[in-house]
Amino acid sequence: MKLLIVTCLISSSLLIAQSRNVQIEEMQIPQGNNPIANNTSFVSNQPNTPGEEFLVTGYDYMTNNSTRAMIDLVDLDADGILDPIMVAMGRLGDPGGDRLSYFGYKAFGVIDKFLAFDTSQGGGFPVLQYCVGGPFDGEALVMGHFGGTSYHSRIDLVNFEPVLPFPQTTFGSGSPSFVYTPDAIIASSSDLNMYASTDAGATFDLLFPIGDGDPEFDETAISDGPAENPVQKSADNMTIQTFGIYAGPGTMGNPDVCYLYGSRDGGVTWSGSIIGVGSGLHPQYGQIVNRDYAPYFENFAQVSLTVDDLGISHITANGYGEGLYMGGPDTVNVYPMLYWNSNHQNWIAVTPESMEAPDDGFGTDLATHRPGNGIGNSYGSISVSDDGQIIFVAWQGPEYTGEIGNSPINLFPGDGGPNTLEIFYTDIYYTVSFDGGATWETPAILQGDAGVMEEFPVLASRLVNDGESGGGNLKVHFLYLEDAIPGVSLFSENEWSNDCVWYYQTMTFPITGVEDEIVISNFTLEQNYPNPFNPSTLIQYAVSSRQFVSMKVYDVLGNEIATLVNEEKPTGIYEVEFDASNLPSGIYIYTLSTGEFTQSKKMLLLK
Repeated sequence: MKLLIVTCLISSSLLIAQSRNVQIEEMQIPQGNNPIANNTSFVSNQPNTPGEEFLVTGYDYMTNNSTRAMIDLVDLDADGILDPIMVAMGRLGDPGGDRLSYFGYKAFGVIDKFLAFDTSQGGGFPVLQYCVGGPFDGEALVMGHFGGTSYHSRIDLVNFEPVLPFPQTTFGSGSPSFVYTPDAIIASSSDLNMYASTDAGATFDLLFPIGDGDPEFDETAISDGPAENPVQKSADNMTIQTFGIYAGPGTMGNPDVCYLYGSRDGGVTWSGSIIGVGSGLHPQYGQIVNRDYAPYFENFAQVSLTVDDLGISHITANGYGEGLYMGGPDTVNVYPMLYWNSNHQNWIAVTPESMEAPDDGFGTDLATHRPGNGIGNSYGSISVSDDGQIIFVAWQGPEYTGEIGNSPINLFPGDGGPNTLEIFYTDIYYTVSFDGGATWETPAILQGDAGVMEEFPVLASRLVNDGESGGGNLKVHFLYLEDAIPGVSLFSENEWSNDCVWYYQTMTFPITGVEDEIVISNFTLEQNYPNPFNPSTLIQYAVSSRQFVSMKVYDVLGNEIATLVNEEKPTGIYEVEFDASNLPSGIYIYTLSTGEFTQSKKMLLLK
């Protein structure tokens, strides 16, 4: 599908809050798990080094349903070490005061900040990116919204001030996300459309609705869609992706879908892929490879997206849903944090089961005592190495008074005011994968002082070498919010406070999970990527011992189309390309065979 102007707009009801009563039907589901995540235990809470204050704000809510790109990295003071640039929103005066967006940075030994927009524009829920090449080279681009309209602003990173006059160009209906390339700014908005500017932000043209041209996604059938769709890209500007969760547009099977949409040729052609399905109305089991759960991909399924330098998309989602918890006889609410990437294409629960329980066993329920939309393990964020092999995931979850799963959740009793409500305190947790998301380390607490509401972690999208302490270490840069009064005042959960603080912090960790010797315990055949594809696609497979390996492609009638591999292979992970330039559109089957292993998968060629 080529880029074109589309005149129809999609109306979408923005998902902000649901009823606090979460109910499900009792259901029997198949037994059996395929363990992948290596996380079975937690340690007790330990106090963490506090971050550095970035912004005092009266706004205790960060996003509706996607973690925003609020922090990026650039060497501002030319010392060879990357420095953070960051944005956050403040609300002044009272709960109904103007929303103002601030730009800040840490360099030259200080943290400083200033307004990113004209006060008449406001610029709520800001996002940013450091610009390389093109008309904004060396500047930062910031987007936000005010009055239901998207704005942008340029930031001079030499004089540390906005570029004046402030741009007056607007587009969409609000809650923007974007990527900057030397040739264009490509953005999404809460109207579920894609926009582009090719004249340095002077104008933004409507491109098409998200999902346009995909027969499996009917954008006119959306009954509920995300308030914001994150947009991310690879460093070479070739892979551009957006992601959202939608009710209604799926045309084949389950109508409620997780939908990844984007381009792998710099925006020339676009295609989509349904990577998850289901909701409270249409639950579907069998999607999480290490759990028997059916996630409700809907309002509570806050998501985050990043794209590594190889063009692989990495996604987290709040996995709230239903399932047989710990082998119990009845279906209950469950609360995992989920991860997915476009290489292995598996949803994986990265939380331990002890943290996914419907309650703590001491009277605190994760649904009725949640803060705002932060049900269970929520608001995930991702930072990856350039090659996507090392993945750092952080999220907010309930604060326990002792060992996770074996102690009460720490419950704020309410502030005694007219909107008083019991809310559980939250900590920020993290886990790391050193093998591209296949296995995960035991989670630990990233920020977690007792009786403190640490929430909304936002990671810089890239892990970086720690230039301060030498080789063998990686550093993650992140923001998080400390809420002075637990609960979201916007939802009448306790009272508003003008003493919430956005903090900036880093964590350095050794690359301990990478081994010199490849150890592979099983033969595996991965799903091809991209899928659907045109005209070529990549297929990855693993060989656990020296074997003669055959990989062949067949059409749906069983006719052999191609032989991709036909030789002895030592232990290792391999990737082969299938070029279907001379084949018609349709479904094809590829089969990997060894002396002790055979597996087949389907792939879809769309021309």
